[in-house]
Amino acid sequence: MICKKCGRKYEDDMPKCLWCDAPNEDYVLPSENYTNNTAKQICNAQENGLCECEILAKSAICWLKISFIPFLLIYILGIEFLFKFTLFSLFFLCFLPPLIFIYYSLCKAIYKCCAWLYFVEKHQHHFFKTNFLPWEAVFCALAPFVFPFVHCYIFRDLLAQQKNVLEKNKLKYSKLPRWVYPAVLVSGIAIQIGFYIVNFTQMQDVFFSETIILGSLLCFILYASYIKVIRTITANTSALYSLPDVVSTADSPTDTPTDVPDDQQRSA
Repeated sequence: MICKKCGRKYEDDMPKCLWCDAPNEDYVLPSENYTNNTAKQICNAQENGLCECEILAKSAICWLKISFIPFLLIYILGIEFLFKFTLFSLFFLCFLPPLIFIYYSLCKAIYKCCAWLYFVEKHQHHFFKTNFLPWEAVFCALAPFVFPFVHCYIFRDLLAQQKNVLEKNKLKYSKLPRWVYPAVLVSGIAIQIGFYIVNFTQMQDVFFSETIILGSLLCFILYASYIKVIRTITANTSALYSLPDVVSTADSPTDTPTDVPDDQQRSA
């Protein structure tokens, strides 16, 4: 559509010119039922996405708390003890339920955290573009040895993009404490080193009490950091979904149209 007043072009379905606010004579006002149905569909989709994100976050945090003790036991006692306990449980079935609980809680916690990460990475694309596809983020997050660095990179990318969009739309942004990234890196690396010491050296027999104290502290810091990250990213996601009609993406233009025609702008 070309405006009869200023001569500039704009979309045919716009009620008025974007540049001089002249009314569009060919614009047809949509019916009330169509408008209401469209609005309800958008609201329902946004609410469903938000509810699912919060449910996945709560479930991931819950299973992280449940799996803390089994993870700590495996870290302190080592793989050899777990292997012997597994064989022992096969002969004495009364010890089988604790063994099932250890394996199930750890696998369930990993699955729930991956499901939350996949959902967040997938639905953040409505607002901005991340450096990872959903399945790429999950696959990289499960990488052994380097997982502390990968996790920090994924979390930093998500939070940085969320901050840009939320601040651009003047929405509340939940900031992650500064101690979280160093805590994930230090505790994640230290736990892997300690796990190697416990399973492949004899130092555990000499420093058994120190292993328990240090291992408990490191595991607690790592789990607390992940819980804080999940809560922060989920809170920012809720803020993005709270005002869907005003949210603009990070790639949307920020400049506003002026009343000066293109010919005058070029000459200026």
